[in-house]
Amino acid sequence: MSVGWPRARGLGGRRGARRDRSFTAVAVAVWIGTLPFVFLLVTPLHGVRAAVITAVAMLIGLVVVCWAIWAWQPPEE
Repeated sequence: MSVGWPRARGLGGRRGARRDRSFTAVAVAVWIGTLPFVFLLVTPLHGVRAAVITAVAMLIGLVVVCWAIWAWQPPEE
């Protein structure tokens, strides 16, 4: 008996089936939650333009990280 990572299964348990792509919803939800902190911390120090640039950069970063987590598959045994 081998103990390891559970195998990623798609819809219906078939290997290779399309998986749920809710990573964008999670990224947007986290981003919206961080917007007040970004604007409260960045705006007084650097202005509105820097706060907007920081917010957009955070959105792009969160989408990339969530996509990478979604796309990663454990190695085969």
